[in-house]
Amino acid sequence: MNQTFLSELVSMLRSQDEITWIEAKDSLGDPIKIGETISALANSASYANQEYGYIVWGLQDGTWDIVGTEFSLRKFKHGNQDWQIWLHEQLGRDAHWDSFEFDTEWGKAVVLRVKNCWNVPVKFRKIAWIRKGSHNQELLKYPEMERTIFTRDGKSDWSVGIVPDASLSDLDQVAILLARENFKQVNSNTISPVEIDGWSDEEFLNRAKITVKGKITRTAIILLGRPESTHFISPAVAKITWILKDANGMEKDYAHFEPPFLLAVDKVASKIRNLRYRYMQEWTLFPEEVDMYDPWIIREFLHNCIAHQDYEKRARISVVEFEDGRLVFTNAWDFLPTSLESVISGNSPPETYRNSFLAHAMVQTKMIDAIGSGIKRICQIQSRKFFPLPTFDFDNGKVEAELLWKVLDVKYASILARNSNMTLSEIFALDKIQKGLVKQLQKDRVLELKKKWFIEGVRYPNVFLSGRISEKLGESWKYIRNKGFDDRYYCDLIVSLISKYERVSKDDIRNMLLSKLPEVLTPEQKENKVDNLLTKLTKLHHIVSVEGKTKAKKDRIWKLIKDTEK
Repeated sequence: MNQTFLSELVSMLRSQDEITWIEAKDSLGDPIKIGETISALANSASYANQEYGYIVWGLQDGTWDIVGTEFSLRKFKHGNQDWQIWLHEQLGRDAHWDSFEFDTEWGKAVVLRVKNCWNVPVKFRKIAWIRKGSHNQELLKYPEMERTIFTRDGKSDWSVGIVPDASLSDLDQVAILLARENFKQVNSNTISPVEIDGWSDEEFLNRAKITVKGKITRTAIILLGRPESTHFISPAVAKITWILKDANGMEKDYAHFEPPFLLAVDKVASKIRNLRYRYMQEWTLFPEEVDMYDPWIIREFLHNCIAHQDYEKRARISVVEFEDGRLVFTNAWDFLPTSLESVISGNSPPETYRNSFLAHAMVQTKMIDAIGSGIKRICQIQSRKFFPLPTFDFDNGKVEAELLWKVLDVKYASILARNSNMTLSEIFALDKIQKGLVKQLQKDRVLELKKKWFIEGVRYPNVFLSGRISEKLGESWKYIRNKGFDDRYYCDLIVSLISKYERVSKDDIRNMLLSKLPEVLTPEQKENKVDNLLTKLTKLHHIVSVEGKTKAKKDRIWKLIKDTEK
């Protein structure tokens, strides 16, 4: 960006009667005001279908003349804290901006360019702002503008749709009371509980972004609606099904749950048999009993399924409980951008949601964490228990998330127990290895684990736990069976065999070595290993092959090269 851009920006300003996505000031140095303006510009740019909003220092308000400014973002502070760090803390992950400074013949100009929001309004200190004329106003006062932001760029948000014939009487009063209490906790820093108690149900639902100007939305039906009110969203389906199956997949029990989903989640969770699991390993890493399934994880998976379900597909959200220790959550569409690894390794959670209005309401009613770190927290809880991480299967427009409640591999648990400072990315990679999914990892990721002596192997993807870990577990013999011996050992065996019997076939050599080669090698790789050893001994002039006949067939016969023949 250069001075030419600034000139073009000024020309554009002068050509417009009113622009709500640009704030031009000769001086604006109040951090609070700047934070509110960034929120307002991000939301206003989205409403006006503009990619960016701008704060420009050095322009005279109204005339747009370049007058210069003494303001400098480079020197700007909030107390002793860097202004960008402070603003990111107050604005959250949905706000993005960059800044530029120009020297002009009229003086210095500074531009702060703010990216428009996507589906979810940008908030400053938990309040979303919008530009009305040249002033910042709270977005909640303009529900139609807010609704437009939720459906930005014509991307339809089914959950924000109005249900014309529904009324407050179609909502469950117990669910509304719980939603109000949860709303108090979410907004405890900005709105007093006494004030919230003074709101009518209509005002509360409007402020919680569950209804729009008193009109019942599909979100309101899903979260708070009476079971009989689901006909309002037909042919869409809002239903959660719990199924109990034995280890062979045979169905033993089931139950269906309808809205209000705010109350249904706890009912679904109560059906799951959450027994106590005691680690009975001899190595005494686990002296205490733990819940098979962490209750928070169960609710987090259910909440994500609700928020990201494609209700128009007329599919149910399902929770299948297997008696062998598995939970499988299934919903139509998905709640991960591409994969579990992308969420673990990313610095921020996904920024888009299928049902933005519904997801926002679930934040306000304490069903979803506003910072969107649920998946990472699930992985952290599982790893602290030394349980496998969840696995996700994307297929045919749905996602299946599987959760295991037991130690799958004692060696994996041992590495976690002895290396408490491991990153989630490292835990994710080890989890893939214990599940036999090494090929799903990049080679460089496997190399990193080898450098830290967590694993060893002949070559990718044939990797296994390191000797150091195996020795601590009293399983050094497993390490040797995986790693094998060096080539000199195998060559000595071959020479010893030929020396004893003078003439041996390749089958004899192969049969002798197969039980001694690393178990991680495939049959084809073991065959290649035998060939390589024979080639190596031939080049060293220790052995030679000749035509022969064994077991009624022609074969190559191997014999030693005597010193007189060398």
